[in-house]
Amino acid sequence: MMRGIVRSTAFRVAVPMLVVLLVGVVVLLDRGSKGREDQPVRFGVLADQPIGDLPARREACQNPIDLDRSISTVGLGMVTTPKGGPALRVTVRDSVSGRVLRSARVAAGYQVPFKGFLTVPLDGPVRSDSAVSVCAQNLGKRKLTLVGKESVLGSDARVGTKLLDGDWGVYFPNPDAKPRDYLQMAPDMLDRATVLRPGIVTPLFYVLLALIAFVGGPVLLWRAVLSAADEDEDVIAVGPRPLDGPARVASITDDAPATDDAPATDGAPAADDAPATDRDAAPGDGDPAGAPPDRPGA
Repeated sequence: MMRGIVRSTAFRVAVPMLVVLLVGVVVLLDRGSKGREDQPVRFGVLADQPIGDLPARREACQNPIDLDRSISTVGLGMVTTPKGGPALRVTVRDSVSGRVLRSARVAAGYQVPFKGFLTVPLDGPVRSDSAVSVCAQNLGKRKLTLVGKESVLGSDARVGTKLLDGDWGVYFPNPDAKPRDYLQMAPDMLDRATVLRPGIVTPLFYVLLALIAFVGGPVLLWRAVLSAADEDEDVIAVGPRPLDGPARVASITDDAPATDDAPATDGAPAADDAPATDRDAAPGDGDPAGAPPDRPGA
């Protein structure tokens, strides 16, 4: 009977958990099919801190950058003063030969807030599977602050020959790309999650972890509840466990003072109820009061 009660309780606990899990999966799928991601592909750097200044008449480059698709626009992480940014000449070059592949000029006066990007359309596309360097030459008189972040990528940012404090924030928007929902981007997310990870960490590894978390968790919880029900049933069937040693019963010790209210032991009648003996008889009981005992020969 106990097992049935515990199993019923486990069922009432597990079913709502499974329902919540299924509802969560449905909501994620629904949001993933409706959400849209229009952000460009960034060069592995989250631009959130200054990495150095680009003085007047100097050039900054990030090199090398491997392109996995063709590009026609470049975004550069920087921050300008209230007076606006200086004129720039932006070039995309072959990382080995230094040959200019595409270029563009930017007029002075543009405004870029902190953690923002200056989007520069190139004069033509750059084919995919190319290793390039992205450079910007300051043609004005005011310096420009470059924005990026420290990284472990096999690339570096330099102003001339001076190495900067991190990688330059560069991204490549694709105006012709169609917006994709989050489910369509899931394979790419898994591929990127395996970068700089041990060889055992593959997209399939993340899928297995998700299955263990969403399926194995409820199953293990169910088995734990049933195991607890079996243990409870065994305890009820066997009864309470005996103490390790003989139980000690508290009692009145022998030298404790007796009281009139204490019950007589061994079935003997109480002292007040015991029959009176001749020795204990009161004077005058059956004889004249104070009569002397009979003398011999009287």
